[in-house]
Amino acid sequence: RDRAGDPVEASPEFHRCVTQPSGSYCDQLASWIGPFVTLSERLGATRRVVAASVFTTMSATAWLEKARDLLPNYSPGFQRTGSKSVFAVSDLASIVFRQQNRVNPPGFQEAVVRIDLLEGVGRIAFGSYRSPNFLDAQQLIATAPAGTALTAPAGTNEIPFQAMLPASAKPASGYPVVIAGHGRSGSRLTLPFQGIGQSMAAQGYATIAITAVGHGLGPEGRAVIREKNGTITELPAGGRGVDADGNGTIVAYEGCLSLSNSIGLRDCLRQTALDLAQLARAIRAGMDLDGDGASDLDPNRIYFIGVSMGAFYGTLLSAVEPAVSAAVLSAGGGSLADFLRWSPVDPFRSERAQMLAGRTPPLTFTDSYVLRYQPVKVSDVPGAIELHNVFETWEWIQMPGDPLAYAPHLRVSTLPGVPIKRVLFQTARGDQFVPNPVFSASVRAANMREWILLYRHDLARAAFPQMPANAHTFLTNLGSPPEVAVAMAAQQQAARFFLTGERCSLDEPCIPDINDLLRPIFGRNLFETPEVLPEDLGFLAP
Repeated sequence: RDRAGDPVEASPEFHRCVTQPSGSYCDQLASWIGPFVTLSERLGATRRVVAASVFTTMSATAWLEKARDLLPNYSPGFQRTGSKSVFAVSDLASIVFRQQNRVNPPGFQEAVVRIDLLEGVGRIAFGSYRSPNFLDAQQLIATAPAGTALTAPAGTNEIPFQAMLPASAKPASGYPVVIAGHGRSGSRLTLPFQGIGQSMAAQGYATIAITAVGHGLGPEGRAVIREKNGTITELPAGGRGVDADGNGTIVAYEGCLSLSNSIGLRDCLRQTALDLAQLARAIRAGMDLDGDGASDLDPNRIYFIGVSMGAFYGTLLSAVEPAVSAAVLSAGGGSLADFLRWSPVDPFRSERAQMLAGRTPPLTFTDSYVLRYQPVKVSDVPGAIELHNVFETWEWIQMPGDPLAYAPHLRVSTLPGVPIKRVLFQTARGDQFVPNPVFSASVRAANMREWILLYRHDLARAAFPQMPANAHTFLTNLGSPPEVAVAMAAQQQAARFFLTGERCSLDEPCIPDINDLLRPIFGRNLFETPEVLPEDLGFLAP
């Protein structure tokens, strides 16, 4: 009922559409709904059809499944990088990432890679493999009907990686390995060096990482490795960014997120997930990283950890790749459209607002959408319904690369040939980049509510008010001592989750409790499995 207490009624436009159809859409709608509308009106029924729509569906995962099935046609072509490809951590003085940020002529900016967070890591090995490239010159994947065969592309990309090997003795079958997926604006030279490599090494796991599509700035980037004896080695860093707008510069994640259309992250997430599936094939085929004639990574113990955008493409990878048996997805979720809808700190929010303002008629980024479990809301914001429709269109277009579409296939509805996966979902209360309702939507789609850990950043900040309001990067934030404590605890939880998972059944979450590491600092537990998924934003004041 509206604010005056009157019941909702069919609009004149809807009534004409289903009783006097003219046009293909109204013809379809009338064929389904018209008889019910006519009957209810003739009988004077108190319950009438007042709104309806006809829509089509698509198989969101079909393309990625078909692309994965084509991978055996491509040899991974693993090779070690450079004349020297393995470096003892104890010999390292520094690693500098020279990122290409300009073209014609190439220009570079330098970023120092942290090597002080490699305790327990014995060696770092650099290599590459090849993966089929489905992206066109615009960094898009051509759309085809789900029922048609997928044509194998002729081109491949050489994908550089680095692997961190534990200082502990190598098992006979090789080190179990964790694929690390970085977030937006990161690269393969960020996440593993933010404590993840040493946290995994502490439990005997190697860590391996690539750069996601459109990240790491330009392809001419180099990793400059200086050893304590003065030796300097330069290796290709393999940035995957492109000068998409032709202005001569390459900025963070240029070539991934498109601002000129509604594709968004869809295709860079799909291509990255496919590249990681090819990496899993390379590991299973055997990787002799140090040239001693023996494989260094266990082909039967492959796991994944991803943060933020890494959790996005990690969801896709885990749903379609049989070889990845367990995953930790931190600060992720879906849908991608709702992530944009709710995040107040998304760096491209202003660009999207400009795109909406350029429509005919123009729209403003003022949304009256309602969250779950809230009272009925009457929308009286001009243009709000039209804006809802735009978001629905964006959501539909992006669904083939949206984590929300793949989440059900982690456990409750696995895809053909893919086993059930063990997945730990981590999120922070009041995450402002991937808001809690977006995270909860993916967990609900996966039907894995017992497999989540909510970090109560609100409680942590009550003890240490200097902590930032936005806890999105809680897994890797190595700023103040309280933030370091939370990050190290969350990373240890991830590593122990892989370890305990090797002893637990598929139906047992077996999520390690790491609150004992935090209680002496914060005076209370900070990680919990809530009885009810968080459905409000819960943003903390600055």
